[in-house]
Amino acid sequence: MRRERYLAKIKKYCASGEIVVLSGVRRSGKTIPLYQMIRDLIHTQGVDPRSILFVNCDVPALARLDHPLETVLDTYRTEV
Repeated sequence: MRRERYLAKIKKYCASGEIVVLSGVRRSGKTIPLYQMIRDLIHTQGVDPRSILFVNCDVPALARLDHPLETVLDTYRTEV
């Protein structure tokens, strides 16, 4: 199910060039609009998939890292 109202807000913020963070309680439906936005960026707007970084902070391996986001960013920058 597409959540057009949420997608419209996300698109507006993406167009502003600001960092977009969706926050909320677990299992409240944050991931689906993000996947839909990513799909739209790639298929409708022609964005290179390699320029999109999606980090799922629920991955247990991230919790074991000393600096998880820094590690993810460093890996992204060197591998992509």
